[in-house]
Amino acid sequence: MVGAGQDVGRSCILVSIGGKNVMLDCGMHMGYNDDRRFPDFSYITQNGRLTEFLDCVIISHFHLDHCGALPYMSEMVGFDGPIYMTHPTKAICPILLEDYRKITVDKKGETNFFTSQMIKDCMKKVVAVNLHQTVQVDDELEIKAYYAGHVLGAAMFQIKVGSESVVYTGDYNMTPDRHLGAAWIDKCRPDLLISESTYATTIRDSKRCRERDFLKKVHESVEKGGKVVFATPGMLHAGQSLQIFRKWAGNEKNMVIMPGYCVQGTVGHKILSGQRKLEMEGRQTLEVKMQVEYMSFSAHADAKGIMQLIRQAEPRNVLLVHGEAKKMEFLKQKIEQEFRKLIIDSFFNIYNGLLL
Repeated sequence: MVGAGQDVGRSCILVSIGGKNVMLDCGMHMGYNDDRRFPDFSYITQNGRLTEFLDCVIISHFHLDHCGALPYMSEMVGFDGPIYMTHPTKAICPILLEDYRKITVDKKGETNFFTSQMIKDCMKKVVAVNLHQTVQVDDELEIKAYYAGHVLGAAMFQIKVGSESVVYTGDYNMTPDRHLGAAWIDKCRPDLLISESTYATTIRDSKRCRERDFLKKVHESVEKGGKVVFATPGMLHAGQSLQIFRKWAGNEKNMVIMPGYCVQGTVGHKILSGQRKLEMEGRQTLEVKMQVEYMSFSAHADAKGIMQLIRQAEPRNVLLVHGEAKKMEFLKQKIEQEFRKLIIDSFFNIYNGLLL
């Protein structure tokens, strides 16, 4: 486990199966602005030569907590092997990576960071795959992508060597929304299902109710002369939403709505925790007087959706990642209760750096 063991961010998992080594995602952590933002690849190899150790890298989707460290890994640490992702992910990923680089280097002035050329060189190693296409990585290792919902191009991947198989979900959503369908996978019965668990203790109400409440809050705020910033998906970490937030935060008529999970260390997490005086860049203090609301429009599976996927795939073992320890422990108990007579042999609750 290189990243996202008991945390949301820096997703990076190494799977060894049938003598093959596969890296699943290579993301950054929005809560850090130092070396901790990227996975610690010394967990994998001490000599830094990842090409000699890894057979391939798989990227589930274009969100930076799943792909943000890719140029750093391939061009600065060193990996020359194939990187697999879907066609939409290949199209969108370099755009977000370049935007991330501009904010970090051009605006914040950080050094020792990947360059625009490194992003281009990294993307040359990408092999785009279609959904339900079985890809033969070599004579023994094969992978297959399944529709994950969540965002355009997001995929769950099955990794198979001989009779052994692992399914990695990345981020997924079992509920269709206005532009994406629900995640779907074969009853493939993998030896191990690695599932995200961001909302491990949440069961959402109907989306129509949430949309109605959202419109009501916006209407009430605007009617009083206020302005509303709907901060998605960056957790008020950077970009346009953060600039607007800083400009509007001092007016109690204004409102910020956080539509999903916020990683610890981000501005979004701080204001949702009740913090009203924030230390910003340049040691400036920002007083938050505006209204702060949380309304979940996240495209992640809730607890019900995670159980639904387990029922659909029928794995022998389940590994929960991309979530908080206490919430994962709660879901672990639910899984064991429901599937004890059916398919779940064991459950592992892991942290970064742990070797299973």
